[in-house]
Amino acid sequence: MNLKPISATDLRTRTREIMQRARFHQETFLVENFGQPMAVIVGVQEYERLIRQPLSQDTIEPVTERYAELQ
Repeated sequence: MNLKPISATDLRTRTREIMQRARFHQETFLVENFGQPMAVIVGVQEYERLIRQPLSQDTIEPVTERYAELQ
């Protein structure tokens, strides 16, 4: 999962585009506010896939690494 950072301000002005990219292009976004991670946006298919499978190190590692980069 490749998290693409987006500011809360950008999300506010580009909500429709971001939602479509998450849904139709399986893109995943990390919403930041003043550089701090606040939320992750994923498409419904990706969300359903994630909740069906047990978390593995391969799933957790990319998110943990990206979060650490932002600290």
